[in-house]
Amino acid sequence: MDTKITYIDYDSKNKINDLYLHDFNIKEFIYNDLDKYIIMKTVSEYLKKEINFKFINVSLCEINGMERLHDESGDIIDWYELSDEPQLFDYYKDIRPVGIMIVKSSITTIKIYCEKIEVEEKELVK
Repeated sequence: MDTKITYIDYDSKNKINDLYLHDFNIKEFIYNDLDKYIIMKTVSEYLKKEINFKFINVSLCEINGMERLHDESGDIIDWYELSDEPQLFDYYKDIRPVGIMIVKSSITTIKIYCEKIEVEEKELVK
């Protein structure tokens, strides 16, 4: 099983658009508010691929429709980079945050701003 790890920060935020997450299912979503990180595990049975994310130094996590976050009936529809939010710059001081929006369904969205994102991609056994 091949594993590839990359990092996304403000300077490399264009990598967000390079990740194809359409129809991936969120298998796990853990938000550790104390240590300011989020772990999100996603999988695509069709593509035989798993992509796991660790959002590091999270300043904002906003979830609408959380009751459907782990609902098996809906997969990720889209994921895209968010424009700058100047009110968050004071939180980070010397860095610029990277922001993403994950659209799971018409009623479930996840908005996250963080220092950087660790992305681990794995090919599943076929």
